[in-house]
Amino acid sequence: MVVGYFGFGGQLMASGENQVLAASSLGYAASGLLGYFGMCQMPLVAFARTNFMSVIMAIMGVAGMVSGGYSLPLLALTVMHCFDVL
Repeated sequence: MVVGYFGFGGQLMASGENQVLAASSLGYAASGLLGYFGMCQMPLVAFARTNFMSVIMAIMGVAGMVSGGYSLPLLALTVMHCFDVL
């Protein structure tokens, strides 16, 4: 999942669409990777690892598809965040 967040988030960032979701997904992936290896226990980074962030980002992805259009990275990130919520 972390590799997918980095990959699709980077593609979305490079394409210039939905920059907020791309940056949030990259931060979520970096936070998860740091937390997995026990390297960062700051409260803000620990909060970024909660599943509530995936709920917000999944809603942002659906809103982006409704308002702006579909793209593979946007669809993949939205599906991954919906799967992460479960």
